[in-house]
Parts: sequence; structure tokens; C-alpha cells
Amino acid sequence: MEFTVSQKKLSILVVDDEPEILQSLKRPLKTKYEVFTLDTSTEVMANLETNPVDCILLDIRMPGMSGIELLKEIKFSYPHIPVLIMTGHGTENDTITTLKYGASGYIKKPIDIYVLFDEIARVTGSENKITDSNGPAKILLVDDEAEILLSIKRALANYPYIVHSASSGTEALDVIKKGNYDIIIVDLKMPGMGGFEFIERAREIASSFIPIILTGVSTQELAIDAIKHAVFDYIKKPFDIRDLISSIERSIFKLEINRQIFEKNRELTTKENMLENLNNEILLQKKYLENVVQTITNILIITDEHGLIKMVNDAALTLLGYTAGELVNQPLSKLIKHTECNILIEQLISKQAISNIEAEYQTKKGESLFVLYSATMIRDHNGSIEGFVFVAQDISSRKTVEEKLRQLAYYDPLTKLPNRLFFEMQTKKILAQKRKNGFFPALLYLDLDGFKTVNDRLGHPIGDKLLCEVARRLQSCFRSNDCLARVGTDEFVVCLAKTQEKSDAGLVAQRLISIINRPFQIEHNEISVGASIGIAMATELEQDYNQLFKNADIALYKAKHAGRNQFQYFTKQLDHEYGHLLAMENELRFALSRNEFHLVYQPIYELSSKKIISIEALLRWNSSMFEVVSPDDFIPVAEYTGLIFPISEWILESALKQFSEWKLKYKTNFRLALNISTCQLSHDNYLIEKLQEACKKYQLLPADLQLELTETAIMLNPKQAEFILAELHKLGFLISLDDFGKGYSSLSLLSRLPVSFLKIDQQFIGKLAEEKDEFIVKSVLSLSQSLGLDVVAEGVETQEQLTYLIEHNCYAAQGFYLCKPGLPDEIDAILKKDLV
Repeated sequence: MEFTVSQKKLSILVVDDEPEILQSLKRPLKTKYEVFTLDTSTEVMANLETNPVDCILLDIRMPGMSGIELLKEIKFSYPHIPVLIMTGHGTENDTITTLKYGASGYIKKPIDIYVLFDEIARVTGSENKITDSNGPAKILLVDDEAEILLSIKRALANYPYIVHSASSGTEALDVIKKGNYDIIIVDLKMPGMGGFEFIERAREIASSFIPIILTGVSTQELAIDAIKHAVFDYIKKPFDIRDLISSIERSIFKLEINRQIFEKNRELTTKENMLENLNNEILLQKKYLENVVQTITNILIITDEHGLIKMVNDAALTLLGYTAGELVNQPLSKLIKHTECNILIEQLISKQAISNIEAEYQTKKGESLFVLYSATMIRDHNGSIEGFVFVAQDISSRKTVEEKLRQLAYYDPLTKLPNRLFFEMQTKKILAQKRKNGFFPALLYLDLDGFKTVNDRLGHPIGDKLLCEVARRLQSCFRSNDCLARVGTDEFVVCLAKTQEKSDAGLVAQRLISIINRPFQIEHNEISVGASIGIAMATELEQDYNQLFKNADIALYKAKHAGRNQFQYFTKQLDHEYGHLLAMENELRFALSRNEFHLVYQPIYELSSKKIISIEALLRWNSSMFEVVSPDDFIPVAEYTGLIFPISEWILESALKQFSEWKLKYKTNFRLALNISTCQLSHDNYLIEKLQEACKKYQLLPADLQLELTETAIMLNPKQAEFILAELHKLGFLISLDDFGKGYSSLSLLSRLPVSFLKIDQQFIGKLAEEKDEFIVKSVLSLSQSLGLDVVAEGVETQEQLTYLIEHNCYAAQGFYLCKPGLPDEIDAILKKDLV
């Protein structure tokens, strides 16, 4: 048996003895309503017992029982059904009589179908709101004749009514605003505001009263207007007070009936609200099942004892996409997996009922429909199993929300990679399993080098797209049992589930660095970034996730400080160094404010003339905690933390101030050499603007400054460096490539850079006696000559080294043998001597 639920139309009963009229009305009415017709009045009451309707259209002239007699019976038994009277020959008395017996409207033949639609809509859609108040009926009298008001009040004094009066429509409206009335008796013709206008305006304030009209003028049109204004009774003046009392009593009777209907409706509404909780309390008796099914919007399926479907409701058909014929007599396993279906039947037999079980149904299209279902067993009168009832609520929307919440909780919304929380859970699982498979997991912590520069130069949208592309490249490098996650702005971690050797993790790290080093194409921008990686190995002694993560972070910190774009393994020694670096970082933050920095200066000599051609400014730090700290130790920390920017600005200010004093004092042609940090090249205009401001402040020319950069600083972002150095060269600044030979710059890049000087690193000068290093120095000198560059040798400490450099046409040199770095006063004395 199939049950369907559809939105019910309003039902109309048309009663007329003329078949032509019945057909002419049925045809247009059935487009909007469910229409029944009867051609005899004697069958109406019997028909209403079995088929109640929402509205009746009644011909007033019927053979046998007249329309008025039938109206009286209908209103006595079914006072809540609105009745519209149809007539072609109605009189005023007919109109008044039908009004008295409760007609809701009066329509003349031939019937205008549009007027009919409006009248049906009026009487079925404007039911008065009923109050459930108790106590005596409240009556308001409205008449401009004081004598009539007084006579009615005297006549009603002996009845249990509360009676108030008003002498005009305006006064009566003010009275209604202060309290509701059950019955309002109003004179039709009053100066200022007539009775019908008053009724309309009164209903805007309180719509639950019953109106009774008093009038001295009576016409059929007036009576029809009274019906249209839903007037309960129509009493002509002069009137018999008994007729008025009768009308009031009938009004009170109607009020009581309305109140009873209201109570019944409220009771029904309460029961309807309880139906939502019936899923876990489905009645076992079949005789109640149809009523329950008609009210349920969830999937309802009834099977026999073998699991064959015997009935499905409309909700099931709609959600699953089947017709009833496609499911009835089919096994339940058509909707649920066969194995799960068998388990379900077994549970029902043993437990008789189950509730709140999540399952996955299959729709006709093969899609998944997630449901929360309850089921119970049906037994016959002998107690034998007759079948099962399944009620399922569609929770697909909830599942969608849960999946979105899971994504928010466990995945990065930008790259769609797992986040820190998910990574922690998965890595702990991997660590727990490592003893079983004999492998040792490794944790790699990766941080992008130069990502901040991308954000600052190209904007965050480009930066976001770069991160997504980085994530895509990284994903291509790992196995399914490894876990990759994004844990910070430009930080990624991966847990390698199976590594047999420590070197395996290093090979993976080097591969990651290589794929990140390849340029990215993002919206016509070629972007180059690097990657620093810290590696921590899970061993028999170290298996705690938090400690492993911390160890990888420490190793990453070391990789950053060691020059970036490389990987470092965690070691116990590194752990000790990490504590030292953190302490140094903390002290470094206060070094400027404590005046712990100072500059020393070292002259650079032209070897052919033995004259000073440049003075290099060198930073020194006398820490209150660490005493004297080597620049090789604290400069990487300053670069890593960003402290290098305020420190560099202090150096620029102090050095140019001192240099301008020397220039003014000695009026000789030598330059100031300044070391430029890697970080200062990360912004397009930062370095250029700072240098121009300082030169302007101290009245120096760009050609007075020799800017020294390392190969490593340039190679971190060659295109960026090439652009900035070209701009500086245009302005007149001289560029020197420092520590040449230690880095990995290509000859093609060197030929494109506007470099004036190459500085050979002191490690090669110090080992000139060794054939390999002597060859490197000789090659650099030869290369510089072919490129038209001047070479400056660093770290000259012996006469032999100096002699070698002079013999091989080296342009300039600096070192302890020539002059140690000194304070301004010491250099001042050297400058005096050099001039003499």
C-alpha cells in the first residue's frame, strides 16, 4: 500500500438544481479548488457528514428543501463553514433572512466568476481571530441617538452582559483601543462616520468582534453590503427589543462555538507539534500507521519479516528518486549495503527496536543519502514477527556542515593541506606504529626564504597563490602514508613515515629545496624563493611528538642562521647552540638602546701607490652578557629576526657622519665602504631611499660610497638584486662583490651586474702557499682583468702575501699586515700620516 502526502486544496461544494450552472461554475473553480457538486438540497447534510468542505455555494431557490431552510441546518450543524448564497430573483427580505441565519455572502446571477473568486477568497481567508477569554459578553452600543442608546442599555440591564456605549464612530474607536468587545451594535447611518466605515476601521484595531447593524433605511443593496462586511445580523428600526436580545443571544452562541473551534484547533496544533518526536515511538498496530505516515516528512519504509519492501511514503520516493513500483517487493538491500542490511535485521530481531543509527542509503542515481534512522519490529496478534518499520531522517545537510567544520578544524583553508592539529594527530599515529614496522619516522620542518619579500613587493593575493603552488609541488614529493601540513604563514611540516637511514631524510630535504628553488610563474610574475629545512629523527630514545616538533624547529632555526636555502639535522649540540642563540637574540633586541654597538674602520690601500683609497666601516658589539661577540655570530641572528634594519640604519647614520667629518677635514679623494645585508635587498626601494637620504643629510655624493655585497646575498634572489644594483649604479654608487669565491655566482650573472670591485675572500689569501688556493687567486685576478674589474684582496697578514699580490697586479688590499681595524681617533692618525 502506498501513501502519498500532497498540499491539500480548499474544497468547495456547489449546490444548484440547474446542471448548466453547476458545469459553468465547476470548470473555472477546479483550477484553484477541489470542487464537489450536488443538484438536490436533500443530500447536502448527509454528504457533509462524510465529506466536510471549506466553503458552500448555495442556490436560494431549490425544489424540496429551500436554500434558506438548508442554510439554517448547515449553520446549526457546521457553523464554521462559510456559505455564499446565489440567486437570480432575491428580494430584500431574502437577503436579510440569509444574513440572520449566518450567510457569509450574497451573489447575484448571472455570476461574474472573478467576483466569485474574490468572495471565496474573502470568506475562506479572513476568519476572525478568536480569543479564549472567559466571562460575560462585552457589548458596545454605537448610535448618535441618545434615546436609542438609553433604551437598549435599560433593556440589557437585566442580562449578564457588560454594556458600554458611544455616540459616534470616532468615540467608539477610542473605546475599542482601550479594550476588546465581543459584540458591537452599530447604527448604519450616523453623521461623520457611517456604520460600514466604522466596522472596517474597527477591524483594523480588533478583528474578533461580531457586528450587528441597526438601520432605519433598508434596501437589498444595503443588505448585500452588510453581508460583504461580515455583519452577523441586520435589524430594522423601529425594532422589537426581543429581536435584538435574540440576535445578541445568537451572537453569543456563535462566539461560544468559535471559542470551542479555537480550543479544538489549539489542541490539534499541539498534537501536530508532537508528531516530530514520534520517530522513536512508532505505533506497532497497523490501524494507526496510515495516520502517522500522512503526517511524517521523513523517509518511512515498511518491510515484511524477510526484509522485502512493502510500503514507502512520498518522502522516501522523493529523496531516493524511485517510484513506488520500483521499490515495492524489492529487498531492503537495494537501498542499504547487503551486509549492513543483514546485520540490521539481526539487531532488530534480538533487540526489537533500534534508534538514532547513522546509515548511508543509495539513491536511484547512485548517490549517497546520509540518514539518521530508527527501526522497530511489527508483530501480529499471535506475537509472530510480521515485519519491520524504518523511519529515517535526511541528514545530508548536517553531514555537509559537519564536513565543512571538519575542513575548518583539520585543514588549511588556503592550500587545502592538513593543518597543525591534523598533522599532530596523524604524526602521533605514525609514531605509535613505528615499533611494529621497524622504520624510523622523520619530521621535516620547512620555511620559505624570501616569502615576505614577495608579499611586500607583489601583494598578499600573489603571495597566497605562491603558497598554493608551493603546496602543490610539495604534495608531488611524498607517499600516501607520509603526512604534509601547513602550520604557519610560510611554514610547512612533513612526517616521513618510513625512513631506513638518517640520510634518507636528507635526500628528501634536498629534493624539496631543489623543487622550491625552481622559479614560479604567478600571473606573469617570475618569482624565486628558497627553502630552509630542519630535520628531526624519531629514535628509540626520542618518540614524543612535542619534543620531535621542537627539535625540528631548532634545526630549522640553525638552517636559517647558517645562510638559508639548506637543511640541518637536529643534534644535542644544536640544542645547546639553540639556547645560546635565543639568549643572543634577546640581548640583541636591547643592544641599540643600551649603546652596545660601535664602529671600527679599516683602510683599503691601492697597492701601486700605497695610498688609502677606501675605509671600510665594520660593526662591533660589546654585549653586557656575552662581552665581545663576533659579527659572524650576531649578524645572522639580526637578519633572521629583522633587527638588521634598525641596526643597518644606525650604521649608515654613524658611518656617514664620521666619513663626512674626514672628508671635510682632509679634503682627499677616498671612499667609505659599507657592508649591505641580505635583508636590505629584499625591498625594492628601501635601501635606495635610505642611502639617498643619508647622502643628502651629510652632503656626500653617491660616488663617495662603495657598497659591499656577498655572492650569497645576491644569489638568494638574483633578479631582485640585479634590479636594485642597477638602480644604485645609475645613481652613482659603486658596487663591490664581497667574499668572492665562497659563493656560487655564475659568470653570466657577474657579467650582468654593475660591479666595480671584486674582493677575494681572506680564506684564499691566507692559503696562497697551497697550490689549489693560489690557482683560485690567480684565476680571479685574470678573470677580473678580462671583465674590467678591480680586485681587492682581503685578510693580507704577511709580507709574502702582499708581495705576491703586487707581482700579480692586484689593485688593492686590506688586512692586519697593512692596518688593523681601529676606532675613529686611531684612523684619524693614520689618515694624517697617509697624507704626509
